[in-house]
Amino acid sequence: MYFISNFRHTYLSFGFSGRLIFGARFFSHRFRISGLHSSYSVQILCFDIWYLLNGFRVLRFRIFIIIHQFLMLLQWTLKTFDELSLNELYKILQLRMEVFIVGQHCIFQDADDKDQKAWHLCAWKEDQLVAYARIFAPGELYHEASIGRVVNAVQVRGNGVGKALMQRAIDTVYQLFGKVPIQIGAQFYLKLFYENMGFVQKSDIYLEDNIEHIKMILA
Repeated sequence: MYFISNFRHTYLSFGFSGRLIFGARFFSHRFRISGLHSSYSVQILCFDIWYLLNGFRVLRFRIFIIIHQFLMLLQWTLKTFDELSLNELYKILQLRMEVFIVGQHCIFQDADDKDQKAWHLCAWKEDQLVAYARIFAPGELYHEASIGRVVNAVQVRGNGVGKALMQRAIDTVYQLFGKVPIQIGAQFYLKLFYENMGFVQKSDIYLEDNIEHIKMILA
């Protein structure tokens, strides 16, 4: 009984990876006592599992560091339409056309006479615009505040830029207009992304420029 209690106390004192190693050593020892010849394979299996788990942990940490360092390099600007320079406006329209019209093979009127009423949130990497959204006060597009034309450049996708952009846009709405509800017209395939940001679907699927959309709201 003392041996079992001592073993249990020692075993539980390790973390998960340590338990695998300790268990491999203990059971391989027991197999040798029993005259079995599988101790080597048991140790190898447990060490393989240990290295695999730690490899994923290290990889995930390194990816987090890389993404964090990349996001720290971005320069964010927030301007009204009248405050935008000609070069900034050109870069905004260029990115929107590149993604929404060319990338999605969708012909529509992007310059919709609404930019003049919007706040323009931009993320710059050096002189390149890599992410953008426009923000509207309550009553401009909907009764609620609104975020639209949410876009990031192809070369930065997978780096957390989209999530960082949307979170900054939400924070900007709250800074400009207070803690008000936010409504968006989201492309349907991005529903889960926006749900993870706290938005809830409030309409059926509808077609806009021949692309499935839904209305979503962040209360």
